[in-house]
Amino acid sequence: MTTLVINPNRVTANTELVQHWVNRWFGDNQVLVVNPDWGPEELAGEWETQLSATAVLDKVATLDIDQLGIDGIVMAGFAEPGVEALREVVPVPVVDITESGPMAAMLTGRRYGIITSSHAAIPIVDDRLVALGLHPRCNTVVAAGLGVPEMMADRRATAERVISVGQELLHRHHCASIVLGCGGFTGLAAEISGQLGVPVIEPVRAAVELVRGLTGIGAAAPATTPTPRHIENWPLSHKPIPA
Repeated sequence: MTTLVINPNRVTANTELVQHWVNRWFGDNQVLVVNPDWGPEELAGEWETQLSATAVLDKVATLDIDQLGIDGIVMAGFAEPGVEALREVVPVPVVDITESGPMAAMLTGRRYGIITSSHAAIPIVDDRLVALGLHPRCNTVVAAGLGVPEMMADRRATAERVISVGQELLHRHHCASIVLGCGGFTGLAAEISGQLGVPVIEPVRAAVELVRGLTGIGAAAPATTPTPRHIENWPLSHKPIPA
């Protein structure tokens, strides 16, 4: 079986980076990482985030879940909406990294913090945490001030920047752990944790583990029964949303 991970941006290097790391983490347990066929290159603000969420749903609509042997889906856009919509129409578990990261962090201690990508993302993350019921135990959300293309261009500078921001976060706020609030940070948690001295959560890794864990405890079926959705004159993909 295959766990599908959807990178919501269209930065090819980011999709390849996530694929590299899930291959290392999960070995011969197959994980397929894809990105939308259209939409913004990166999620710079609310406008791009909403467009990308639709593009992600459209991408799933073009896939044959059964034929590909997909046993779970990870939505790898931190603070991107759409997980509730996808759960209505697919017959497998769907985990959003905006859920998996904080949920893992809350098992390490009372409070956690989040380091996200750009400053424009902070209010989007705040709003999404409230919607998901995860806000009360989040002490703060801060930004590295980096876009995804920058993160891909210089991994050393990205790690150093996140470490610096993390040190300031821990100086100002009590946090038992830190969540990396962007898929562009994938693969950096171990190094950052070593420098900061607290657990640092890789939300993509946590999400894949949660998908598999749900299957392991017999909770693989979605909370709601998927129902066929026929949408007239759908201008994006050429296939109706999967039943």
